[in-house]
Amino acid sequence: MKKIFFSIIGVLSLFLVACQGNNEVSTTAPVEPTVEEDSYKLKLATPGGAPAVSAAELLHTYKDEYIFNVGLAPQALAPLFSNKEYDVIVAPINMGAIQYSKNNNYVLGSVLTWGNLYLASQREGFKLEGINNNEFIYFGENSVNEAIILDIFEKKNITPSKLTALESTQLTQAKLISDSNAICLVAEPLLSVAMSKKPNITAISVQELFKEVSGQDGFAQAGAFIKVDTINEHKMVVNKFLTRLEASSSFASANPAKAAEYAKELEVTVPAPAKSIPNCNIKFTKAKACKSAIEYLVELNPKYFGGAKPIDAFYYEG
Repeated sequence: MKKIFFSIIGVLSLFLVACQGNNEVSTTAPVEPTVEEDSYKLKLATPGGAPAVSAAELLHTYKDEYIFNVGLAPQALAPLFSNKEYDVIVAPINMGAIQYSKNNNYVLGSVLTWGNLYLASQREGFKLEGINNNEFIYFGENSVNEAIILDIFEKKNITPSKLTALESTQLTQAKLISDSNAICLVAEPLLSVAMSKKPNITAISVQELFKEVSGQDGFAQAGAFIKVDTINEHKMVVNKFLTRLEASSSFASANPAKAAEYAKELEVTVPAPAKSIPNCNIKFTKAKACKSAIEYLVELNPKYFGGAKPIDAFYYEG
């Protein structure tokens, strides 16, 4: 391990950033830890969409301090947990939990997004009860998406006549646009694109429904997973990164147009950012504060999380 040089320049003061309410976004950047100097460059991998947006300001401001691969396809993420090429992998929470149960290579550093799913239809006066006795078209068969939707339907006494699973939200979006009678599950930012083409679309937030039936403040969808070896060797660098990621996530929520501009620099296009980014529910939350939310999802269907609740060591303490 590289030698670490200490330079004591003066007395440094750290200030805690006050916690905001559920619907408020802190625009005050957390103070970075600066006690140690370490020139190690973290390698970051993330898919596009909301995860890329949450990191866009960070990678714009500190682009020379990190090596990053942005816009990866979802199916490309799982192998990264085994080959350990990256120090940070942004991925679905259940994917990270499954990989941790296999090899303990990466722990959860923070949750970044809390759900971007919506029930949508062009039907006039569409409401949740309108799904009863009608076909419901969704994506995410045999996944956490499916578990959440079925839990909501059961607790809200919703009984579709048929459940039809498509392979992606791109396909459910296409169905929503082309079929004025369809009722679909669609994710942002594709929902905002659909609504720009069909202004008569009505959308219902799955996140709000989930809060009603679960008592949880949204559902933990995607997070930043940190390589254990990197934590052991470069903890200050890791903690500085997480501090910056928190500020970047807050920036995205408060400045969606600018965040979309920074995302475009990373070759990630965000349609209708003023609407779609807020609807992505980007909110940095430290891992240890997410335990109960994640365990609730595990209880819906443990098989999507490797068969059991993650152990305490899965949650990075900082």
